[in-house]
Amino acid sequence: MEVLVHKNQLHFVTINKDEPTKHFKGVFYTKWEDDSKEIILEKEEIDDIKWIDISDLSHLLLTQKNPDWVHVDYEKDMLDRLKIE
Repeated sequence: MEVLVHKNQLHFVTINKDEPTKHFKGVFYTKWEDDSKEIILEKEEIDDIKWIDISDLSHLLLTQKNPDWVHVDYEKDMLDRLKIE
Protein backbone atom coordinates (compact mmCIF):
# COMPACT_ATOMS: atom_id res chain seq x y z
CA MET A 1 0.00 0.00 0.00
CA GLU A 2 1.34 3.41 -0.85
CA VAL A 3 0.14 6.68 0.63
CA LEU A 4 1.99 9.79 -0.48
CA VAL A 5 2.33 12.56 2.09
CA HIS A 6 4.45 15.68 2.27
CA LYS A 7 7.02 15.76 5.08
CA ASN A 8 5.22 18.67 6.76
CA GLN A 9 2.18 16.38 7.18
CA LEU A 10 4.16 13.96 9.35
CA HIS A 11 3.92 14.28 13.13
CA PHE A 12 6.72 12.83 15.25
CA VAL A 13 5.88 10.23 17.92
CA THR A 14 9.15 8.62 18.98
CA ILE A 15 12.43 7.05 17.98
CA ASN A 16 13.22 3.60 19.28
CA LYS A 17 15.86 0.94 18.76
CA ASP A 18 14.90 -2.49 17.51
CA GLU A 19 17.22 -4.69 19.57
CA PRO A 20 17.25 -7.79 17.32
CA THR A 21 18.26 -5.81 14.23
CA LYS A 22 20.06 -2.93 16.03
CA HIS A 23 18.18 -0.46 13.81
CA PHE A 24 16.66 2.81 14.99
CA LYS A 25 13.10 3.46 13.89
CA GLY A 26 11.39 6.83 13.68
CA VAL A 27 7.65 6.67 14.28
CA PHE A 28 5.40 9.31 12.75
CA TYR A 29 1.71 9.66 12.04
CA THR A 30 -0.34 11.69 9.62
CA LYS A 31 -4.01 12.51 9.45
CA TRP A 32 -5.41 11.28 6.18
CA GLU A 33 -8.73 12.69 5.02
CA ASP A 34 -9.24 11.06 1.64
CA ASP A 35 -11.71 8.31 0.86
CA SER A 36 -10.58 4.86 2.00
CA LYS A 37 -12.20 3.42 -1.15
CA GLU A 38 -9.34 5.00 -3.11
CA ILE A 39 -6.77 2.80 -1.37
CA ILE A 40 -5.42 0.03 -3.56
CA LEU A 41 -4.43 -2.93 -1.41
CA GLU A 42 -1.65 -5.36 -2.22
CA LYS A 43 -3.60 -8.62 -2.06
CA GLU A 44 -0.52 -10.54 -0.93
CA GLU A 45 0.14 -8.16 1.97
CA ILE A 46 -3.15 -6.72 3.28
CA ASP A 47 -6.45 -8.53 3.72
CA ASP A 48 -8.63 -5.62 4.83
CA ILE A 49 -8.58 -1.99 5.92
CA LYS A 50 -11.17 -0.17 8.00
CA TRP A 51 -11.53 3.00 10.06
CA ILE A 52 -12.25 2.67 13.77
CA ASP A 53 -12.94 5.20 16.50
CA ILE A 54 -9.90 6.32 18.51
CA SER A 55 -11.47 5.06 21.77
CA ASP A 56 -11.97 1.62 20.21
CA LEU A 57 -8.37 1.62 19.00
CA SER A 58 -7.18 2.60 22.47
CA HIS A 59 -9.13 -0.29 23.98
CA LEU A 60 -7.73 -2.79 21.46
CA LEU A 61 -4.13 -1.68 21.96
CA LEU A 62 -3.94 -0.83 25.66
CA THR A 63 -6.64 -2.83 27.43
CA GLN A 64 -7.51 -5.86 25.35
CA LYS A 65 -4.03 -6.23 23.81
CA ASN A 66 -5.49 -8.01 20.82
CA PRO A 67 -3.17 -10.99 20.12
CA ASP A 68 -3.73 -10.67 16.37
CA TRP A 69 -1.97 -7.29 16.36
CA VAL A 70 1.70 -6.47 16.63
CA HIS A 71 2.32 -4.52 19.85
CA VAL A 72 5.12 -2.01 20.34
CA ASP A 73 6.11 0.18 23.26
CA TYR A 74 4.79 3.53 21.96
CA GLU A 75 1.05 2.87 21.56
CA LYS A 76 -0.02 5.00 24.56
CA ASP A 77 2.16 7.95 23.51
CA MET A 78 0.81 7.81 19.96
CA LEU A 79 -2.82 7.56 21.10
CA ASP A 80 -2.37 10.45 23.55
CA ARG A 81 -1.04 12.64 20.73
CA LEU A 82 -3.91 11.69 18.42
CA LYS A 83 -6.51 12.48 21.10
CA ILE A 84 -5.03 15.96 21.63
CA GLU A 85 -5.38 17.01 17.98
